[in-house]
Amino acid sequence: MDENLKKTEQNRENFEIELLFKDSDIEEIWNNPNPIFMIYDLLERNFRKKTGEIDFDSNLLMSLAEFHVNNLIFLKETFNFSVPIYCKLMNLLNILLNLRQDNLKNKSNTNVTKQTNLSTNKKDDEEKILIETDFSIICRNKLKDLKLGLLKLDLISQDKKKTGVVNNNSNQEPYHLKNTEVASILEYVNSFFFPYIKLYHHFVNFERKTEDKKINVIINKPLPVPPLCLAVKQIQDKIHSEEQELEDGKDANIKVLIIF
Repeated sequence: MDENLKKTEQNRENFEIELLFKDSDIEEIWNNPNPIFMIYDLLERNFRKKTGEIDFDSNLLMSLAEFHVNNLIFLKETFNFSVPIYCKLMNLLNILLNLRQDNLKNKSNTNVTKQTNLSTNKKDDEEKILIETDFSIICRNKLKDLKLGLLKLDLISQDKKKTGVVNNNSNQEPYHLKNTEVASILEYVNSFFFPYIKLYHHFVNFERKTEDKKINVIINKPLPVPPLCLAVKQIQDKIHSEEQELEDGKDANIKVLIIF
């Protein structure tokens, strides 16, 4: 084994990844009419277990829950994997949310923020950290984390020739992603995460406790909400129907012009 492979193997062994989702969670979320609230509850229980605290910023939890639901929709619409692979990929994309300022500072060979004297004004401190944070470095580090995560979860092999195949030397027989599948995931991340990384960074680093106030409002009984798997299909069918109506309208206009 050459020096680069040894270094990659050592980095893979040292890399820690949080297994937020279990295999059973994936289908339960996918078939749930309120997937965002289900993940919201999952995140809240996870945070309570890790921190010992009870109350959290509801806006933060809702944003993270929406992030995970969008990830699942993308994975289900793009690939035809088994549940364990979907679960691994959901945990892989969760790596992107590890944006705590302390964790970023502890990254080796990075300098994401300049050393600065913080003031007593919390708002000024937040603005100063946001201005002095180098998000281009964070994005590059997140791409490195994704690669290490793919190796750690055995979604890719260090042997570049082993893609899209089953590793028969393992009892679990993991599926190694094809290069095109990895490219699709990276394209998704580049389109739907990195452009909004400042927003996620702000939510994660500047949590605010929220006070929920309830007001009783009489409303009509809402229609039943379909599970996520059916809702996605219904939306796709509606978009297709509207596109078809638009095309039919264009054809009608062309016929009218021909007549005149």
